[in-house]
Amino acid sequence: MAPETKSLAAPITVAEMQADKEREISLAKHIVELVNHVAMTGEYRAARSKNPHAIAYTEAITAIIDNPENKLDDFDTSLLRVIGGLGSYIEADKESKALDEKFSKSHISEYEYDRRKELKTEYLIPFNHNLKTLITFAPSGISMDHLTVALTNTHTAVFSGHNVLHHSLTKAPSDVQEPSAVLYKLNQATNAMRHEVAVETMLDAARIEYDYDVSIEEDFNGIDIIVYIDGSREGLDIKSSFAAETRAYDAHANDVHSCRAIWTGLEDADFTGMRGDTRNALTISYDVAKQKAALFVQSARLVIRAAQKKEAAHPKTTAIRTIGNR
Repeated sequence: MAPETKSLAAPITVAEMQADKEREISLAKHIVELVNHVAMTGEYRAARSKNPHAIAYTEAITAIIDNPENKLDDFDTSLLRVIGGLGSYIEADKESKALDEKFSKSHISEYEYDRRKELKTEYLIPFNHNLKTLITFAPSGISMDHLTVALTNTHTAVFSGHNVLHHSLTKAPSDVQEPSAVLYKLNQATNAMRHEVAVETMLDAARIEYDYDVSIEEDFNGIDIIVYIDGSREGLDIKSSFAAETRAYDAHANDVHSCRAIWTGLEDADFTGMRGDTRNALTISYDVAKQKAALFVQSARLVIRAAQKKEAAHPKTTAIRTIGNR
């Protein structure tokens, strides 16, 4: 029998607030130490002799990770990968959003279409995959707020004043994104990825086989996870809210493309960590997974059947990624 977990529905106590603050400070201190360590390494000095700071910093992180002598654990490895992609992710997200708007109105040139795909496949999707891995290896007790605030501070310290994607150009003060805007973007991305991780936990609880290692191309085309259900291999587009799921279907209500968007069925309150003792955590407990799994699997079957029906009626089309938040 699984151990009982404390309900987090009750108001937070002073002791709990203190413990939460201590975990936040501990994570922030660890990340600052890691960030400062990178800037003091020989890998950074070697890269800095040939490149601007932001590029050198990212290259140094890659070199540090690739060097087995550094003996990094899984959490620090995944954390460094996320930090290394922070600057390019924030800039690519801003540029991509502008192109998404034009794409949604069919006012996009061939060059802009190719650039939009490049931004997603070269920067946005790889960053999200690294963020998902980080969530998987994060120690218990870390909340989403702890992580995104620490990453926002890291972006401000390391990347905000530098032009990462176009490093030969000087970054104008008007192009520097405010920390609040960066935090908003990182909250969106982290929330989306924690829902994808939670889906894997629910599928494990339901004993449904799946493959989380989707390719960048599959991700670009709207597939976040592959499930093997009712003897069929099917892709699903995971959404972190019912509103996001609805927007996805509304976008394809009048065209021939199928949609495989599915809300996890999870609310923020369900994310209490593997031990069920953390508010707004990065993961869900196995108890929550067992409670929610049956409904999610049932919903997945309905989504798959509807998509298959539409694809059968229009065999030359496929599911495509929709514009909008996860």
